[in-house]
Parts: sequence; structure tokens; C-alpha cells
Amino acid sequence: MASLHYQDRTNPYSNELIRKLEFDLFDEYMQSIDLSYTDKTLEIIQSLA
Repeated sequence: MASLHYQDRTNPYSNELIRKLEFDLFDEYMQSIDLSYTDKTLEIIQSLA
């Protein structure tokens, strides 16, 4: 994998490390989301199940 900023330099990080960082950041982002549902929304969700 090429460097992210310089095409003539090699990337010092492995693809595996970069992929793990992506997953960790995405997981952290998803945990920060707080969804709140109204009673009506919950009724609709339950009726669809």
C-alpha cells in the first residue's frame, strides 16, 4: 500500500493494522449514537416484528 500522502513513500503500517483501526473507529462511532424512539414508533416496530 502506498503512503496516504506521498506516492513515492511506502506506508509503514500494515493493511491489517489500518483495517483494525477503521473497525475500531467505526465501532466507537456507533457506540456514541443514542437513538430515542417515541411510543408510537415503538408500537410500529413491534407490529412489524
